Amino acid sequence: MPVLILKQNCIDLKQDEGMRLQMVTINPTTGPRIYTDGIFDLFHFGHALQLKQIKTAFPNATLVVGVCGDDLTLKHKGKTVLTAFERYESVRHCRYVDEVIEAAPWVITPEFMELHQLDYVAHDSIPYPDPHSGEDLYGWLKSSGRFIVTKRTAGVSTSDLITRILAHRNAYLVRNLERGVSPQELNLSPLMAKIKLAWHRTKKT
Repeated sequence: MPVLILKQNCIDLKQDEGMRLQMVTINPTTGPRIYTDGIFDLFHFGHALQLKQIKTAFPNATLVVGVCGDDLTLKHKGKTVLTAFERYESVRHCRYVDEVIEAAPWVITPEFMELHQLDYVAHDSIPYPDPHSGEDLYGWLKSSGRFIVTKRTAGVSTSDLITRILAHRNAYLVRNLERGVSPQELNLSPLMAKIKLAWHRTKKT
């Protein structure tokens, strides 16, 4: 059955078992309302490219982006670097985004789609388990032809960025200490802060 798969600047119609694209009633004047959701922590170019894919494929679409709140994200995925407000604003200021739904639900339901008058949901094709049933969160959308597959950008993710920071944490700790950030703000004891600064100065000599 055909599935709509987006690339950076084009659309491929491919065969994929158990999934199909089925046209729904769309306002011909305004175009489709397409929804995508996520955490969008440390908003990076991979996030922006996903949103660009959708707007490039559907120039007349209204792109609605749901951003999950802090409590829900902490419960199902873990601690974020940015607060919910910071993540909302990061997405809101992306040129490809038309609307932002704050504190978006973890599970998309038919009622949610109807409430916000959404025609399609766009996301990568990886199955994301429902925290309650264990089934694919997007399964019902895929089987009803209301799911658009976007392509992930290789080589960049929020987890990669956090790993990069943690791998060089001493360098960033010293940099911030030298810029006047207090040890308390960095979760360091005054003694440990002095040790790290002394270690850094020794390395420079």
